[in-house]
Amino acid sequence: MLHELTAVPNPRLRLVCLGEARWFAPWAELLPADVGLFAVGNPHPDALAEALTPGPPVAVFGHGRGAIPGYELAQRLRDPVYLFVSGHPGPHRYGVRTPLSCPVSVFTGKTEPGAAAGWRTVTSAGFRMHARTAAAESILGDLRSPPRALGPAPELPPGQPHNGATPPHSARAVTTGLVRSPAIEALRAAVADGETQAVNRFWARLDAEGGPLVEPCPESTAHRIVTFCYRGGPETVRVLALVNKLTDRSRLDRSRCAQLPGTDLWHLSYRLPSTWRGSYQFAPDETGKGELAELPGVPDPFAALVLPSRGGEPVRSIAELPDAPPQRFLWPRPGVPRGTVTETVVPSRILGYRKRAWVYTPARAATDLALLVLLDGELWADELNIAPTLDNLIAEGHLPPLLAVLPEAGPRAVRMREYQCHAPFVAFLTGELIPALAETQGITEDPARTVIAGQSLGGLTAAFAGLTAPERFGAVISQSGSFWFGGGELGRRFARTPRLPLRFGIEVGSDERTLDEPTARLHEVLLARGYPVDFREFSGGHDRACWRGGIAERLIGIGLR
Repeated sequence: MLHELTAVPNPRLRLVCLGEARWFAPWAELLPADVGLFAVGNPHPDALAEALTPGPPVAVFGHGRGAIPGYELAQRLRDPVYLFVSGHPGPHRYGVRTPLSCPVSVFTGKTEPGAAAGWRTVTSAGFRMHARTAAAESILGDLRSPPRALGPAPELPPGQPHNGATPPHSARAVTTGLVRSPAIEALRAAVADGETQAVNRFWARLDAEGGPLVEPCPESTAHRIVTFCYRGGPETVRVLALVNKLTDRSRLDRSRCAQLPGTDLWHLSYRLPSTWRGSYQFAPDETGKGELAELPGVPDPFAALVLPSRGGEPVRSIAELPDAPPQRFLWPRPGVPRGTVTETVVPSRILGYRKRAWVYTPARAATDLALLVLLDGELWADELNIAPTLDNLIAEGHLPPLLAVLPEAGPRAVRMREYQCHAPFVAFLTGELIPALAETQGITEDPARTVIAGQSLGGLTAAFAGLTAPERFGAVISQSGSFWFGGGELGRRFARTPRLPLRFGIEVGSDERTLDEPTARLHEVLLARGYPVDFREFSGGHDRACWRGGIAERLIGIGLR
């Protein structure tokens, strides 16, 4: 099954090529002496991953019919170094649930480059596309100098709350504005002057740098001009750039891209803080019929980063500007002990049904573990995958060994009911879920070492749980909490309640105009009452692309010991 094409006793790296051995045998003479070369004719990813574990690091190459098995093999390997593919447009068309943590390089060869660019969506690390046939020299070059891993994630819907309670509408952020891009204006002039290769040079630049196009802002070093560029076809009649919280769903006409006359370029430029991070999609229209709001979104094929899809939703791309806060704990690190995540089901008499939950257990056994309850569990167990973040925080000493339980939010109607200051849900957490864990896990009973965390309505619920169950939860993390709910009633309850033994980690996006005032009011109330509050406003919106990195910083700031 696994054919060794080089005799390397202790290779530094194993390059596993999916296809007939005779295709790759000539590569043996080109590889360094410490790289082992292997070929697999009929790959079975599960068995192959098992055969390669343990052992030196593995890079995978798959061509044609071997490309998808190569991708599946990289998914199953513990720490794949690199995935190289050619001759296949990619598995993105089937929906990518969890991106690879390793870089991906695509050799287009005869594959149409626009289709091959879909491989961008399968990795949350670096991406590179070569307009040539794969060769050992090119693969070695990429291994020596991989594409920049921007360190990728997906946007939780703000949630249409239960029983008709909806967040108030507000205008978009005043810190942004539509502007002209110097690069687009230069291209406009070049096209007008008849430079036939100007457009091709522009697309080559975007392919090399990744989308969106980011330029200095002449008026401010603290800002950038960010241009979202879509390459249309002959039938394209209009395109929307749907950018998290920069797009006003009540005024979609303001998010329409302009077409550069005589070209296939559709563009929309914003002036944004250099610290901004956000997710986005394009919504192209090939018919000119129907409403703007009905146009389906697609990812940006030029973007280096993507957020995994959720339940069949289209993949979203991510833009990170140069000074965006680094998401330093997001990805698995070699040598860091890995915890395990298991799924369980907890029967609930309080809620009247059985609720799923996922349990993270640290790599090193310990007693009296600190406890994290992280709401919207299905999101953090899968798409956002909190496990590497916890592994890294524990390994660096920012967190003590802890157990994390991730209860399922469930269907939309259930989430809307249970995540709106719903006392029975808090009773389930304190009276059923945590006691069920304590039967088999050595978890703390100290509320000071117990954190409850959530985002959006989950952030509201976390704060409500701290208010109503301080004997169990001594620390609250709220990211983009929906404190508009009930006209800010939760803040008023904190104002009239004697100070409780709680500490808070709160963050909100600068573009979340629905949340800035109610969050600021709650923050003022907590400070006036003497609560310790680790507060941060990040440059972005109601966005999982921001939350997945921010949660690590809030866990550090909460001071869990």
